[in-house]
Amino acid sequence: MRFIALVLLLTSCCCPQKSKEQKEADQAAAASASAQRAAKKAELAENRKRCGDRFATSEWEDTCRDLVRKRLFQPSSAEFSYLMSVARDEDPKLCRQFYSSTVESKNAFGATIEHRFRCSFDTKKNRVTLDYIGMN
Repeated sequence: MRFIALVLLLTSCCCPQKSKEQKEADQAAAASASAQRAAKKAELAENRKRCGDRFATSEWEDTCRDLVRKRLFQPSSAEFSYLMSVARDEDPKLCRQFYSSTVESKNAFGATIEHRFRCSFDTKKNRVTLDYIGMN
């Protein structure tokens, strides 16, 4: 019995209850965060509708791989990583999607080198560009 009374005493001293104002402030903050998430979701949906989704996955992958092959010393030795869109990011305001991956190919000395690359896909203009390619 003494132990329960001690626990209750320590709990009330060490862990004060939130005041009514604090609870209301927490509820207001949660409601504000929820409204912001809903607004962001609506904005993304509107941007997707505006930009469209004109590229099928196979089209942009093939186009991006072709652009990468053109920059390699031995394009026939290119081996792309299986997961093409490991790092996928989207910028709906610009109607672009970005994809990053890696490719292994041989250099002028015959050594296999891994390269990182990123392509961007402008869904509004139906254009694929190679943003960068470089060694890891």
